[in-house]
Amino acid sequence: MRLDCPPLRIGDEDWFYCTVEDEDHLRFRRNDRDRIGLSQGALYTQKHNRHVSLSAGNRPQILITKPLKVTGKTLQLSVDAGRGEVRVATRVDKPIKHPRGGWPFQAILPHYMVMDRWGNTRLEKGFHFDDCEAVQVDSIETDVQWKDAELSSLIGKTVLIGKTVRLYIMVHDADI
Repeated sequence: MRLDCPPLRIGDEDWFYCTVEDEDHLRFRRNDRDRIGLSQGALYTQKHNRHVSLSAGNRPQILITKPLKVTGKTLQLSVDAGRGEVRVATRVDKPIKHPRGGWPFQAILPHYMVMDRWGNTRLEKGFHFDDCEAVQVDSIETDVQWKDAELSSLIGKTVLIGKTVRLYIMVHDADI
């Protein structure tokens, strides 16, 4: 299944348009050479803000998002953290050069690492986990706030050139 566009809000529902393919992942097998897959458009609907959740037990888990463009002044999460907590850290999405990059090739570490082996997180100043006010509520739209930083500082000079970031969402005994 591939989502073709962001969800659309229609009344009290979210509509998801997607492409569904009738193929298996082993399409390259020799005995299935003549098998032809079928692609179809599909529409999935669900009540607004009734999404699937990610649950974490009593060991903190970190969810790393895909790159996101910062275009707003607030970050809202749908959480069930009445018994635990959720904290968010932020890092600008860019390649990380290896400290000893003197090899014949240019070494670039995965840019989604939580921490490299040298202890560097490369999180944005003011947007570390300890800087985030712990979210400890059960709410569909709760604002995430940092002690000394504003999300709007990552927008840039205009909304069109907002920074691309990854969110590091630490979930401890909660659902997001």
